Amino acid sequence: KQKHAKKGKTLDLQQCKEFKSGAVLWSPRKVREAKVQESVREAEDEAEKLRKSETKQLRAAAAL
Repeated sequence: KQKHAKKGKTLDLQQCKEFKSGAVLWSPRKVREAKVQESVREAEDEAEKLRKSETKQLRAAAAL
């Protein structure tokens, strides 16, 4: 059996959506900045999930 390859997430490099051409080359600096932004976004999402989990546990404890 063949395993399905996991597809990676694309980086949000196009802040401006007005590109008309098909091929766009990105500088290493822009790629690095996009990776940093993505890691910050993931950390914020993880913190939000943790906060919601703690709130849920507090509500459950208060209901008892």
